[in-house]
Amino acid sequence: MALQIEDGTGKGYRAGVTIENQLMTQAEIHELQHHISRTKGQVYQAIGTHTFSSSGTKILLHIKNNDPARLMVVSYMRIQFPDSTAVVSTTFFDCGFNTLYSSNGIIITPVNMNASSGNVATVIAYDDNPTVSGAFTEFDRWYPDESMQTFNKHGSLILGLGDTIAWRLTTDQTSGFAYCRVTLMMLDKANE
Repeated sequence: MALQIEDGTGKGYRAGVTIENQLMTQAEIHELQHHISRTKGQVYQAIGTHTFSSSGTKILLHIKNNDPARLMVVSYMRIQFPDSTAVVSTTFFDCGFNTLYSSNGIIITPVNMNASSGNVATVIAYDDNPTVSGAFTEFDRWYPDESMQTFNKHGSLILGLGDTIAWRLTTDQTSGFAYCRVTLMMLDKANE
């Protein structure tokens, strides 16, 4: 008598075996942000911009995780400085943690990438050079050219409750426009 493996739903489905004596299986592979968007409706994009008329450091986008139960996970970033007249070492984008919103800027609402989901990101986001305080902890820096620059972080940037992240442009140019787009996911905390 042969041993048979059946599914546990009572429908009588049986497992198959390959010619190498292995159970037949099937797997689907896709990006984590696709899976979270399709199954949970918790993937969002936030766009930060700033048109400036003086040199210095400009905050393009500041986001605070305001969710009491979920992590905010950044999976993708795109930055652009289309008005740059020269690529020089005094002009750069950077990204960092730990600043607190103080005033100014424009509050923005990240857009849900699953149009059929009614979910809203539980973050507080500002663009257009908000005033922030605290020690900016830089973790990445990019020197722009006139093309867009993209960075796939594969979900490695994780913010807990109350944590913040900001994208900045520092330049000696006295006028211009800068752009930042961020894809973020709101994920349940893993069982601890």
